[in-house]
Amino acid sequence: MDFSILHYLRHKGFFNLPAHKNSGFNNLLMKCSSKESHSAITGTILGFEFKNWLLEIFYDDNQELIGENLKFINRSSRSSKEEILEEYDIHFWESFKLYAQQNDLQIIEICKDHDTIIAFLNTGANLHFQYQEEWGDYLISVIEGDGASFRESYRRIYNH
Repeated sequence: MDFSILHYLRHKGFFNLPAHKNSGFNNLLMKCSSKESHSAITGTILGFEFKNWLLEIFYDDNQELIGENLKFINRSSRSSKEEILEEYDIHFWESFKLYAQQNDLQIIEICKDHDTIIAFLNTGANLHFQYQEEWGDYLISVIEGDGASFRESYRRIYNH
C-alpha cells in the first residue's frame, strides 16, 4: 500500500483513489499478512501498514465493506515537537491547519472537548487529534476518508 495522505484526504478515502477503486475483499486479503488482519466479533478487519500509518478496512460477515480509516503510528524517537514535525507529513493540530491551507483543503467545522479535536474537511474526511501533554499540542490519531456520516454523532458527543 502506497499513497499519499493528501490524495487520501482529497479522494475521500482508500476506495476512491484511482488505483484502488476496484479493490475487493479477496484481493485485499491476499495482500494482507496474517498479523495485519483479524476477525472481529462481527466481520473482518484488514490492516495494512505503510510509512507511519495503519490502513484499517472493515468488512461485515458477508464480506461487505463497512468502512475504513487510517491510524497514525507514532514510532518517533524524536524528543522535541520540532524534530517530529520534520519527520512526518501531518501530525500536530497547528501544523495541520497550515498544511490544509497550503493544499486547498478546507476545515469546515471543528468538534472538540478538553483532549480531542475532530476536524471536518470539505472533502468529507474527518481528522481526529488527541492532546499530548508531553508536547502541549494535539497529535493526529485517526483519519476517516469518508467520514461525513459520523459527523452528527461527533457533534452530539464533543460539542456539549
